[in-house]
Amino acid sequence: MAKVDSNGYIYILGRKKNVIISGGVNIYPEEIETVLERMPSVKHVFVEKTKNEVLGEVPVAKVVMNENFKFVESNLYEFARKNLDTLKIPRKIEQYTDKVSLLGLGKVGMEKHDY
Repeated sequence: MAKVDSNGYIYILGRKKNVIISGGVNIYPEEIETVLERMPSVKHVFVEKTKNEVLGEVPVAKVVMNENFKFVESNLYEFARKNLDTLKIPRKIEQYTDKVSLLGLGKVGMEKHDY
């Protein structure tokens, strides 16, 4: 999936099969991952969906911190609130401490969980 902005730039949003539908809004995990990975303290992010009784599905994030940085959940939420639309803010952000493998193009290969 992609979008074109008002200047004609094309942005790749993510794969259609990965889309999270939250309150009728399509959310692409890759967009959330890209935003959170802009934080200097964050090394990798993996976003997946989980069920929500009200919205249908919501994003949740697993974060791998860079060395010498502590996981501070409130800092991650503050950054997300400043840089993401409300429905795109992960409902849960947790630290991921298991070994992470990188797939092609540097994408994170964490175990995906079905909800």
